[in-house]
Amino acid sequence: MEEENRKKILIVDDVARNIQLVANLLKKNGFSLSFAQSGEQALRSLQRTAFDLVLLDVMMPGMDGFEVCRLIKQDPANADLPVIFLTAKTDIKSITEGFNIGGVDYITKPFNSAELLVRVRTQLELKDSKDLLRKQMRELEAAIDTKNRLFSIIAHDLRNPIGGITRISELLYSRYERLDHAKRQSFAQSIMQASQTVEVLLENLLDWSKLEGNLLEAKMEKVDLAPIAEQIMELSRAQAAQKNIEMGIRGSLELELLADPRMLNTILRNLVSNAIKFTPDGGKVVLETQDLGGRASLGVRDTGMGIGPEKVAELLGGSPNESTIGTRNEKGTGLGLFLCKQMLAKHDSRLQLESQPGQGSFFHFELTLLA
Repeated sequence: MEEENRKKILIVDDVARNIQLVANLLKKNGFSLSFAQSGEQALRSLQRTAFDLVLLDVMMPGMDGFEVCRLIKQDPANADLPVIFLTAKTDIKSITEGFNIGGVDYITKPFNSAELLVRVRTQLELKDSKDLLRKQMRELEAAIDTKNRLFSIIAHDLRNPIGGITRISELLYSRYERLDHAKRQSFAQSIMQASQTVEVLLENLLDWSKLEGNLLEAKMEKVDLAPIAEQIMELSRAQAAQKNIEMGIRGSLELELLADPRMLNTILRNLVSNAIKFTPDGGKVVLETQDLGGRASLGVRDTGMGIGPEKVAELLGGSPNESTIGTRNEKGTGLGLFLCKQMLAKHDSRLQLESQPGQGSFFHFELTLLA
């Protein structure tokens, strides 16, 4: 067993012969051992090393084992560290005190080797189970917190476009005969844009739900980039036209990639949409590709607001980000970028970002190139 994977046990006893007897038994059973011949020495060892279990004598000069255990349990880092008393004190009062101050077991000397080994292994298994349960609880709490924040953002951002559709539809219905053609057309366009916002949000939400439930698997196949990229750019032109943003392509789209076509569509759609959102009127958004030889780089560059270094790390982190208002007060959820990162992970890739405040941003990633 490799040293880093071996369970670390600290044996504390003021008698060297007692340490040797225990050490001979545990060492041949694959444990990593350390020793201390006083309570003070044991506490110093615990400050330096993360142990999995302590075998602790009670009768020692100076600080006895009971006091050592109390001090161990007072340290938050070692509060859950299992301590087994291994001592010649066999009276009920001592045994009771050992358990009351936090010991998980109490073994009397002279000990039976097979019994000691079983008790040590049992406590180590219990510790592993508790550690795993705590880890799962932390992950569950983090997941619940992420979902709560995300649902709060979504509820807020769904309210705006849906409310807009309702209000504009009511105006259009109640005043239809009094509105001229241009005004009707303007109202219809507003309804269309709000509906598209809701549609994108719901698509992202559905994808995120599938990812969270491990129901969305990447179906890797040969994908022609050109039709996907051209469709995304074409569908994005209406959004860009509202801000007089120039859309462009740099590099060849004639690339064959190993990817999930639906996920690739979602990734590029979200990156292009975000770029338009954060680019001011009269700016430029460019879809860029580069053949790296065996890999292809794909990205979206804009002349928008840009992002400071402290925000870059946050955006590329593993959680959904808070919604940020666009240059025309466009709403968002932060979910699109999160989906991009999750979907790229299923392609053994990751999202990268180059940006400076006021100088635009370049979100890019790499995929396997087939031709």
